[in-house]
Amino acid sequence: MKTKTIFSRLIYTLLFAIVLSVNFGCAALLDAELNGRETIPFTANGLLDLNELNNRAEATEVKLELRDFYSKHLLGTSAGFGLNSTEGESETSFCFGGEYNYRISEDNYNHASYLGAFANYHTQNADERKLNTFRVGAQYTYFDRITKNSELDLTYGIKTHYEFGDLENFGNKEDITGYGASLTIGANYNVNECFSIGIVAPLASWSQQTFEYDGGELEQENTWIGLNKDNMVMGYARWRL
Repeated sequence: MKTKTIFSRLIYTLLFAIVLSVNFGCAALLDAELNGRETIPFTANGLLDLNELNNRAEATEVKLELRDFYSKHLLGTSAGFGLNSTEGESETSFCFGGEYNYRISEDNYNHASYLGAFANYHTQNADERKLNTFRVGAQYTYFDRITKNSELDLTYGIKTHYEFGDLENFGNKEDITGYGASLTIGANYNVNECFSIGIVAPLASWSQQTFEYDGGELEQENTWIGLNKDNMVMGYARWRL
């Protein structure tokens, strides 16, 4: 009988030790942070606050429902730089400008379509030649998400523009007007929910320009495939509005 009592007490002691150990282990676990940002809530009695966890889950669901995978509005700035040589003359090109894009597709995690407008200034300098033009136009851009973490998109676009400016050539000045179109491809990296950076390069483009000078005018038509001094790679910074 005495042996049975001692055995029973040993069992109870062992169970108590197990429960106590589990309790301390759970407390240490529950003291950890949720997602590294939020602490797990407890009631005044030290129990897990299920109501608070439920409220947080509902708030997160509402936030996700209100958040656009692709912003309705995108505001961007752009800049480009190029070097070239024509008939032994070195040429340096700069281009910078801005754009606005409006999403025309339904919000979707995987892709989005935008219609937009842009304006930029282009300057090109050679030894005895300086070209300055302003371009304004419209564009369509398709964003294709290629990473599961929503960080990287490929972009495909169509751009049309009207341009005006002047050309100083060996002391003579000519006025320039023209128009054109291009197909583009690029990449867009989402730094955070509000800001992204990217590049855009031309696949092919076409333009027609009219040079007006004293005594007449000259029309010139160009078609390009790939990169050149007039079709440089552009770097972008975009903000979600």
